[in-house]
Amino acid sequence: MCGFITVISKKNIPKSSIKRALEILKPRGPDAQNIWYGNSICMAHTRLSIIDLHARSNQPMFSKSNRYVIVFNGEIYNHKELRIKLESQGISFSTNSDTEVLLELYCIHGPSMLRMLRGMFSFVIWDKRKRKAFIARDPYGIKPLYYSVNNDYIIISSLVRAISASRLIPNKLDKTGIQLFWIFGSMPEPHTCFKQIKSLRAGNFSFVEDFKLQAEKSWFDLSGIWMNAKKSTLDKSKIFSYVRKALLDSVKSHLISDVPIGIFLSGGVDSNAILGLIHDLGIKDITAITVTYDEFINSSEDESSLAYDAAKKLGVRHIIRKVSKKEFKNDLPKIISSMDQPSIDGINVWYASKAASEAGLKVVFSGVGGDELFFGYDSFNTISKLSPIWKVISRSSSIYSSIEKIATWYSIKSCQEKWRYAPKYLKSISGSWLLRRSVNLSFSKKDQIFFDLDGNEPDIDLINQLHEMSGHLSNNNYLALSQIESLCYMRNQLLRDCDWAGMSHGVEIRTPLVDSQLISSLKFLLAHMPEIPKKKLLAYAPTSKIDMRIVNKRKTGFSIPTLDWWKDELSDEEISTYSRSNIQKAFMKYLYKEYMMTIENDLL
Repeated sequence: MCGFITVISKKNIPKSSIKRALEILKPRGPDAQNIWYGNSICMAHTRLSIIDLHARSNQPMFSKSNRYVIVFNGEIYNHKELRIKLESQGISFSTNSDTEVLLELYCIHGPSMLRMLRGMFSFVIWDKRKRKAFIARDPYGIKPLYYSVNNDYIIISSLVRAISASRLIPNKLDKTGIQLFWIFGSMPEPHTCFKQIKSLRAGNFSFVEDFKLQAEKSWFDLSGIWMNAKKSTLDKSKIFSYVRKALLDSVKSHLISDVPIGIFLSGGVDSNAILGLIHDLGIKDITAITVTYDEFINSSEDESSLAYDAAKKLGVRHIIRKVSKKEFKNDLPKIISSMDQPSIDGINVWYASKAASEAGLKVVFSGVGGDELFFGYDSFNTISKLSPIWKVISRSSSIYSSIEKIATWYSIKSCQEKWRYAPKYLKSISGSWLLRRSVNLSFSKKDQIFFDLDGNEPDIDLINQLHEMSGHLSNNNYLALSQIESLCYMRNQLLRDCDWAGMSHGVEIRTPLVDSQLISSLKFLLAHMPEIPKKKLLAYAPTSKIDMRIVNKRKTGFSIPTLDWWKDELSDEEISTYSRSNIQKAFMKYLYKEYMMTIENDLL
């Protein structure tokens, strides 16, 4: 796991620009740092050594022919199998790294080699002969890739802040990106805070040739998996067996590492199932990390007791890391400066990663993706049933008018403005999801002034925006929701938070439940999964059964008392007049303000 920046230029590339970018990238790769200057190109890389720890695997790396140069961020989990195939074709290797395998695959197969890869990745490969760059990103978008194009430079990097800090582009704000942060609490791709910095979409690739970034092309469309999912005739008992086999395969592939591995262990099904499957694979040397807070003791939010029992049962080393309000207050500036883009979430992952780093871990497993794949959110049931009913009710103008009044009343009573829009959005599955997941649905003049936006509010059709992220939706409501959760919320919030929060501590977070090969192998079972509640397909996958207290407990999420700690920054008068929703809005504004100050500091 690493960080990189590539600059392709019509003129000299200032070394000071690369130096500033590398300072931002350094936490992602504290083990090595290298720069290569070619003809009107610079490729720089910071390395977190996980596979083949030797310096021979540092990057930028050159192909055997010396024609190609690569900077790569991620892991190719099937690189050993791919290496064997390449060796059978007469290819020899100088390292044991997945980077060299990736590079030699491209030498032979070009872009078609993307279909051979199992992993999380983003990379740039430069063809010195044709003066042409190839860039690509993994199907789920686990690893980020950003680019910026102007008259003098094309910049490609793992981080928005690295591009910004280079000072090679103007930092003009993107109104649409900022409003989407206000609505979702994160920046949906391809948007960022800045007009001239965009994200390469997940599962896409592109070329840079003749100083032009070509239009992106999709090499893996995940949305089609949900769209084309059909029920199988497989017996129910065989479904459990098939899912276990697929999960074992994914977990096994993700275990490849030359350094010790840990796991973020909560009191939930996802992480406990992964730990159980790791145990089934015969891996005993693993460290479990659980984060807890004084404020959660003796409440359903405290997961340390269940995690302790699970770790003890399987005989794994277990670290319970307590975080205090004082520590949070001290760390908050570091947390915000770690964010590559502003995010309302991810602080929990930051502390779990901090605990992992303190334990000497570079690689940690996470249960992210279990709810999306195995229909674990309560909303799968409520939205799937409510939306069709509301569609019928809304046909009556008198009932619709009455509900509009009720929605307005409730939005005032609850201090959550978004409920005013309930009659509008409840008509569709997409709108119902938007109503549930959005943080805000309005952008007042007062908010615009705060966010320093000039002129009119950006005109965004949120349903269209949603479909741009998710693709065409399945006609099955449950499948459509799983698709939206995976390709909108998980991709733009959970996975991105895993990236910045983990890498800020030099920790690689692996997500075996977020794997394109896993979902491809399970696609013919997706339509069956809502029929098997409480994620039992996942919970019953390990041989050592998960404690039924974990399977049956109410879902709480990966929580942290952030708002309760932070609201001390407000005056007593503000607190007395603020609802929790308004405190959250104030916190979002605080995050954004501090993030922008961090951007300014990067430029000093």
